[in-house]
Amino acid sequence: MHALHWWGVEAENEEEAFGLVKERLVNDSGESWIDWSDWHVVGGGRWNPEGDGYQDQSNMIISFEKQPDKFKEILESCQKARVDEMHKYMTDIKPDKFISDMVDYISNNAIPDNQQRFDMNSWYIKKAGELLQDNYTCDSYFYDMKEYTAHMGYVYERLDNTPDNMRQYLVPVDFHF
Repeated sequence: MHALHWWGVEAENEEEAFGLVKERLVNDSGESWIDWSDWHVVGGGRWNPEGDGYQDQSNMIISFEKQPDKFKEILESCQKARVDEMHKYMTDIKPDKFISDMVDYISNNAIPDNQQRFDMNSWYIKKAGELLQDNYTCDSYFYDMKEYTAHMGYVYERLDNTPDNMRQYLVPVDFHF
């Protein structure tokens, strides 16, 4: 699967924002530090209407200074995507089964049976919990590079403060997982 994420970056210009995201996504060993993704394309990848979907490109970067409405629209779309994910998990989660599984776990002296280990209900609960805690996952759709979090409140605070808001950029990243 692929997901388009937007990385909030504080930089002097689009070029610097692009470079900061490229640099951050790869650790000192040359591997991605995003453990839920096996590869990525900075610049939107398959969502980029120009060029090759497998090459990093900087043409889709959004500057708050130049396009404040588009910037806010993208943030709102990330929030909507998160709400949609949570609605899906609320539908899929069976709370009574989860309680029963915890009782079984305790009764089996902390050794779950194989069916319990791979049960989707526990996975849905894990995914919902990650969203609630603002962990950066494939369901986040946004990452704040300045604060190192998926929490969106900080970027909104920066948008309300001049001159900080003039240095805010959104860099799209196509993640495969």
